[in-house]
Amino acid sequence: MISEIKGLESLRELRILNLRVNHITKLAGLENLSKLDTILLNYNQITDFESLEHLKDLYITDTYSQKRVD
Repeated sequence: MISEIKGLESLRELRILNLRVNHITKLAGLENLSKLDTILLNYNQITDFESLEHLKDLYITDTYSQKRVD
């Protein structure tokens, strides 16, 4: 299981990221993925989504809610 997001910095064209069912608590490491439009985060322990606020068209699914960053 993944507990830390790392090694994705060079994937600048990445549009969909599936990180469901892991041990992720922080979303650091996704800041430069400007084309990311969908991220699946179900069954993680993330409480802070502020690091993704600049991704205006990002759709986030998680265990507790479905969010769109505006």
